[in-house]
Amino acid sequence: WDSRFEGEAWIKVAAINSCGTGEFSDSLMVFVSETVGLTELDADFNMEVMPNPSNGRFKLKISANNEQLVYISIVNYLGQILVDRKAVTFKGTHLTSFDMGNADAGIYFVIVQNGKQRIVKKLVINE
Repeated sequence: WDSRFEGEAWIKVAAINSCGTGEFSDSLMVFVSETVGLTELDADFNMEVMPNPSNGRFKLKISANNEQLVYISIVNYLGQILVDRKAVTFKGTHLTSFDMGNADAGIYFVIVQNGKQRIVKKLVINE
């Protein structure tokens, strides 16, 4: 592992105990960024996905006390980008609607990022 690596990575886990080693889990995509310590999240920057789970139609509510330039994307469990909305600049609350009614049932990740932070929320789409 290269400690300077930043970006998307895939991990699998397996349980190991006195009975032996279990099977590996499905792959999970994670976003890696170099950190030397934990920083507090900016309480002035937040997001909410509603309803969740949904039928593919949902709203994304982003809140920020200061003017923010944010990027919104939605990826599937393979890391494929399904929605890539360019920059949105706002202060206060930004509410936007999505219609992914044609998407397969499953787990997706809604990603909102500004210049300092990335917030990732799991979205479940039911049939």
